Amino acid sequence: MGGTLFSFHLTPKTSSKAYTESGFMTLSDKESSQITGFDFDIQAQEVVIQSGDSYGIETENDNENNRYHSYIKDGIWHVETPDNARANVTILDHTVYIPFGHRKANASPYTITLPSDVTFDKAKISLAAGECRIKTPLTAGQTTIKIGAGALSATQLQSERLNIKIGAGEGIIDNLQVTEKCTTKVGVGNLELGKTNIVSNIHNLNSETAMGNTEITGKLTGNNTLKCSTGNLDLTLAGRKSNYSFSTNTTMGDITFEKDSQSENTSTENYGDVTLKCSMGAITVDFMN
Repeated sequence: MGGTLFSFHLTPKTSSKAYTESGFMTLSDKESSQITGFDFDIQAQEVVIQSGDSYGIETENDNENNRYHSYIKDGIWHVETPDNARANVTILDHTVYIPFGHRKANASPYTITLPSDVTFDKAKISLAAGECRIKTPLTAGQTTIKIGAGALSATQLQSERLNIKIGAGEGIIDNLQVTEKCTTKVGVGNLELGKTNIVSNIHNLNSETAMGNTEITGKLTGNNTLKCSTGNLDLTLAGRKSNYSFSTNTTMGDITFEKDSQSENTSTENYGDVTLKCSMGAITVDFMN
């Protein structure tokens, strides 16, 4: 397989001097007018992202366990939460950042508010070992999601370009629309994109699954390449098998196509080209028809 099989490194404690804000904060109209994107760096905290009238942060408890650092640089609104120390664990070239010792019994969730109906140039969420729930539709030109050992869920995400990297955590996006390019990498974690009752559309997907699990439900358009090493990849695609041009390659793995069920869908349109590569894992392809 090559690359790094396993490594462990402990990063020293982060200075707490930068994390001076706590409690409730709303950005001014002048500050809000500068924002073209955001970058949220979350360690071991619980964070809820919701929509509202303005940009803001709120924690239920105004104490040292709920501090954060908020600033705007080059049009990007940065929100950072502290950690005491973290371990960098690398498995099969996938690095997982795990913070230690920050989460306290009396720490409360963070609530970040974004204005409704805003399209961001850039959106980035880095989640080490906490939990992030995105309850508002999110639209951006470039979106980056990095999950170490945490859990992220989103109801709706629309982006021209999307990059998702998961170490040992979990990512779930119910409704996903990507118009230009989507890249996903899963180490030993889990990724779930799309739901059967909502048609997600992903253009030019490049997906890699190492030892984890990836589930994708929706329509794949353009040129798509999906690789699975020793993990599991489950595809439930819109349409029928005849709507895609498949190319498969296996070594010791297994690629299974479920039979098309009887339906009234007689479309012969080619939605996209799909290349499947499986080393020692398992890939299953089913269709919604």
